[in-house]
Amino acid sequence: MTHTAKDEIKLSFDRLLSGKDKAEVAHWLNAIYRLAGRKPAKAQSRQKQLNQLKNAAELLLDQLQLAFPRLDPVHHFLQSNIHPLGNKLARHPEQVKERYFTVGRIVDFLLDNEEEITLSELGASFCGNSKTLRQGETKNMVEQWLRLQRPELPEELPVWDEFLVIRDRLTITALIFAPLIYQKNGKEYDWIEQLYQAGEPAVVSWFHLEGITSCRLAGDKQAGDKQDTFTLVSCENEAPFSRLLREEQ
Repeated sequence: MTHTAKDEIKLSFDRLLSGKDKAEVAHWLNAIYRLAGRKPAKAQSRQKQLNQLKNAAELLLDQLQLAFPRLDPVHHFLQSNIHPLGNKLARHPEQVKERYFTVGRIVDFLLDNEEEITLSELGASFCGNSKTLRQGETKNMVEQWLRLQRPELPEELPVWDEFLVIRDRLTITALIFAPLIYQKNGKEYDWIEQLYQAGEPAVVSWFHLEGITSCRLAGDKQAGDKQDTFTLVSCENEAPFSRLLREEQ
């Protein structure tokens, strides 16, 4: 028995009923209901719950089809995955509906788009936030639906280019001073490490960072050997970073 902050008393019968089978638990609960003068609530069958979830998902799909008739490949895909959609609606119905309609509006817009546009501009226009489409579920859904609209596009080609959505994070840069070597597109790049050996920091943009599959410090021991420890220092401002460079040299 616990006493809540709202001056309520809650009873837990987990220990009392542990080890009892379903029939014994049902008999005990029925007795409690009789003593309380109440009728036991009828539990919904699993099939009834599934039907309700399916109906909610089908209603949303009908609404999407009416709103975005050009997205036939998307509608077919969603219809074939109706049960996961129903489960999402059961947990967060309003958020799911809003996200699906937002993604639909973005994809429908891009079908007619003839000018270069950035993810930030799309996010600001359709989501009220320029950062929404930089990463996360909404961006992933837009990318998935766009690819469904272009099934002939090879998987290795970025679908964003097909709809004139361009990179908008090239202005994001960082200075790195470390013997860092990274792997990208099946190749190894050591230019950051070379600048480090020359005593210079490397100016790294989002264009460099995007798509990196792994990285290591030059001179790292092979896997299985004891690894050397190192300290990673990050600086947001230029002054302390410059001081660290002078001290290192």
